[in-house]
Amino acid sequence: MEFLSLGYPTHIIFPLGVAKILAVITILRNSGQKLVEWAYAGLFYDFVLSAITHWKAQDGNIRGALSALVVLLPSYYYKNKVR
Repeated sequence: MEFLSLGYPTHIIFPLGVAKILAVITILRNSGQKLVEWAYAGLFYDFVLSAITHWKAQDGNIRGALSALVVLLPSYYYKNKVR
């Protein structure tokens, strides 16, 4: 399992997945400025830490985390530009 090879316990998979889904739903619903900011911050930290973990493990799977950041950062920029 990939989580074990990265040094993470497997019981963290489901809470992390649920948190990501809730963050995306919060961003899409645009339900409150502070809540949306926290959702963006949570996803940003998750993607950055994921990229660092894959880079340190040298397993060649860093592209997914960097791709997510490439999508997240313009999304945040244009969300604030529209307001």
